[in-house]
Amino acid sequence: EYGRQVRSEAPAIADEEIAKALESYDQLLSEREDNVLIQDVLFNAGFANQLLEKDEAAQPLYQRLVDEYADHPAAPNGLLQLARIAYAASELKQAEDIYTAFLNRFPESELRNTTRMELGLTYKRLQDTDSAIAAYEMVEADWDKWPTVQVELAELYMGKQEYEKARKALSRALDRAGDDTLKGQMHYTLARVHFAEDNFAGAIDSWGQAITLNPPVHILQNSLLARGGAYYEVAKQQDVVGDTAQARISYEASLEDMKALLESDPAPQIKDSAFRTLGAGMIRLGRQEEAASYYQELIAASDDPQEQATFSMLLTELYYDQQDFVQAEKFARQLLDMQFEDDNQAGYYRKERAYSIIGNALLQQKKYEEAARIFAQGLKRYPNSGESGNLAFSKGFAEISYGDYETAAKSFKSFVEKYPRNANRIHGQYYLAHSLQALTRFKEAAAAFTELVERYLQSQYEEEALFLIGENYYNEQAFAEAVTAYQALLAKYAQGPYGGSAQYALAWSFVEQEEMEQAVGAMQDLVANYPESEFAPKAQFTIGDYYYNIQSYDEAMATYEQVLKLYPNSEEASRATTLVEELSEIQASFSYNEAMKLFEAKDYEQAVPALQKIIRDYPGTYTELAAYCNLGLVYEITRQWSQAVENYQVVEEKGGDKPENADVVSFAKLHREWIVENRL
Repeated sequence: EYGRQVRSEAPAIADEEIAKALESYDQLLSEREDNVLIQDVLFNAGFANQLLEKDEAAQPLYQRLVDEYADHPAAPNGLLQLARIAYAASELKQAEDIYTAFLNRFPESELRNTTRMELGLTYKRLQDTDSAIAAYEMVEADWDKWPTVQVELAELYMGKQEYEKARKALSRALDRAGDDTLKGQMHYTLARVHFAEDNFAGAIDSWGQAITLNPPVHILQNSLLARGGAYYEVAKQQDVVGDTAQARISYEASLEDMKALLESDPAPQIKDSAFRTLGAGMIRLGRQEEAASYYQELIAASDDPQEQATFSMLLTELYYDQQDFVQAEKFARQLLDMQFEDDNQAGYYRKERAYSIIGNALLQQKKYEEAARIFAQGLKRYPNSGESGNLAFSKGFAEISYGDYETAAKSFKSFVEKYPRNANRIHGQYYLAHSLQALTRFKEAAAAFTELVERYLQSQYEEEALFLIGENYYNEQAFAEAVTAYQALLAKYAQGPYGGSAQYALAWSFVEQEEMEQAVGAMQDLVANYPESEFAPKAQFTIGDYYYNIQSYDEAMATYEQVLKLYPNSEEASRATTLVEELSEIQASFSYNEAMKLFEAKDYEQAVPALQKIIRDYPGTYTELAAYCNLGLVYEITRQWSQAVENYQVVEEKGGDKPENADVVSFAKLHREWIVENRL
């Protein structure tokens, strides 16, 4: 007990006293197996080992207590310590099992609520949110630490975006909170719930209550930062609806919170956020020059190189946010020349960030090659820092922007491999694939787009990537793989912007594999499902070509006629017109041959209607004129002179002076004149 009492003031003496106690405990355990105090000795020896941070020595002592003396009052404490040892060793599943066993074996123990709370913490570390919530909900409301548990419970509900439940937990806890520190924490957490729900007024009120309770420094600073941010968001909303007067009040309130926060000398990251919000608020109030002057005055007034660097960085970012890229570049370059002890407490080095701003300012000015050089310099100097990933990505983007696809491909490949957790990795994968495609390395491009789809499901790039996988395989002449890719796109994004193109490319992938039935089916689907697509008339015409080539002339004729009907102004329409005429002649010649068989067999009774049908079905063709001639000849043979003359006359009128009709016109004229002269 003495060792425990002096542990905080004199740890060396404490350890010495606890070690003496352990010697006594060990002696008791070795000498007397029947000692009536053995259960207490086991527990105290275990606890003494824990105080000396020797959990591995404590564990078997507690285990013996639990196994051999399960009914002793110290057994629950021993079991709980076993769970805590497992928890401390990150043996979380084992800790879960022990905590659960405790609750099953000792449901009425005074330690049951402690166990439920610690079981909840275990589930939280296991990322089993629902089980953690269930454990916390089991904690009884009359337990003195119940309000603290409700704060933990609210955090879990916030993580699940179940904000109403989070609010209820905090409201219950506020009624029971006994001290201002805990109340301040609850108001702070409740404010975060309101903010997550976009209830900025409620958030501002709750952060205000947290601040008035004089909370610990970290809660006070975070409350000022968050409330100032909430005022800023409210002001933006008021600006949107035209309430500029009220917006000014909110912006001013935001500035007051940021200034109060800065007076408390917060950590670098919080300080940076406060200065940023302060500058943004001034800009919103139309005080851009004041904001710039404010930072410049801070730079001039400070004799601390670190502070000067911080304010120079904020001034640089202020100009960048104003899209004054020339000034942003100027001050960022000045920062590179400054002498100060750079550190990455804000998550990046200031000079590293300066390289990033210079490069991005040059990108905005479309000075891509110069930007690429700056990014490369920054990356060489800071290869493994907070901004390194962004520098690497931006370098590749600059290179692809000025058309150096070879270098861009190398840059993006290096970026995606070295910075897998960078927020721009998805974009790096996208541009890597495009760089490879531009280099006509189609197989590699297809693989890169495939990785993009598989790694980032439902991303903004998924639809385009699925299409380009097919395109790259098609260009690689890997038509089977192209078919699979196009079908994957159509299965998921049939009505998207790439649907018609993918359907047409799918059809031609079948054509390239000489799978003509599938190709025709795909083109028919294109016409049916994408009638407005630029490829629809091409598909309809190609279907006609297919039928023409296999000599299915009726289907070919019907298909070409659909081109004329559906797409009269397309390029394919004029070609279809020619083919319709050609097919008409072909079909007419077939019918004509059948009719002439009847004629030659002198079956005039059947020949006449057959010839008349040709005249009806194929107007404007050469075969029509031939049918009129032979019909006239039938009438001439059967001595029906007037009908013969009538048919010959039609041939002369329709045939006219066209050279291609000269033979039938000459025949008709000769026979008509003879009949008129000799028989009529």
